[in-house]
Amino acid sequence: MNIKIISRDEALKIAPQWPADVSFSEVFGRLHTVRHGFKSGYVLVDSGRGKLIFPIQWGNGFAYSVHKGHTMPYNIGGAFDKPQWSDIAKEVRRLTKANLYIADLAVTEEMADGLSRLPSAVFIIDTASHNLETVFSSFNKTTRNLIRRSQEQNFRIETISGVMPERYYELYISHQLSMGTPPRAKEYFDEVANIFDSGFVIIGAYDGDRLVGMNLFWTTDNGLWLSINSSVAEYGPRHVNYLLYYETIRWACEHKINRIDLGGSPTRDGNVHNVFKLGFGATMVPLYRLTAGSFSARLVDKFRRKKRAALIRLNKLWKN
Repeated sequence: MNIKIISRDEALKIAPQWPADVSFSEVFGRLHTVRHGFKSGYVLVDSGRGKLIFPIQWGNGFAYSVHKGHTMPYNIGGAFDKPQWSDIAKEVRRLTKANLYIADLAVTEEMADGLSRLPSAVFIIDTASHNLETVFSSFNKTTRNLIRRSQEQNFRIETISGVMPERYYELYISHQLSMGTPPRAKEYFDEVANIFDSGFVIIGAYDGDRLVGMNLFWTTDNGLWLSINSSVAEYGPRHVNYLLYYETIRWACEHKINRIDLGGSPTRDGNVHNVFKLGFGATMVPLYRLTAGSFSARLVDKFRRKKRAALIRLNKLWKN
């Protein structure tokens, strides 16, 4: 098995069809270069029978696939057998000189041997037909009906790109605080908008002059990654979020997007977010983690994650 890190140009020559995954894009790697000083590339694994490729960012003794997110390894030609993940991680650490390597991977159960399953999954909508009616027909009956009801509410839809106006940031802050989740600073969104430019898109819903809901997503090449959904709680019964997701899917079809990544959700039973996403015809793909590193690096990372989780729990307890 041959493992190496290659550039985007090399990857494009090898992959006959570039994945509709924002994490594979050049601009996604550039985001982490600008924000964290990481280098960016692609891990190519050649088993002799097939090839597997996935993005990576690394620097300062750490390596990620991918940083602050997840990725779906691209099985070139579909001929790759079960990956030897421990050997891959060992070689990635050597190539990047990383004390710790973490990969959050959306893969099939057949490819997950040797990985640790996370209590969450990602939700993917196939929009490769670029036909809104075709995609709409994949929604379940309840979702289709609630979309129609939301369209009767006379919400005004606004689409903007390349910037996050203050009114949208204020809605985001309000929504995050109501959920007990620490919000990101405005500077973060300004930086992402500057890097993604027209690929940084917000769809907003208004009731008269009042902003009552928004979807913020990143798009590049032929993929879309939904980053944020925020809305005013009192508009839930008017199904504003159904309208926002429908309008996001409409935008994707009109702009020749092949795949929408709705992001991750916990896989616990009865999770209403999962039911909501599945209603839009999404496929649930489980997330698995690959972790390799020194004991001290693992310990520091574990402490950091537990600290953040504890802060979120405390915020939610305080809210309630």
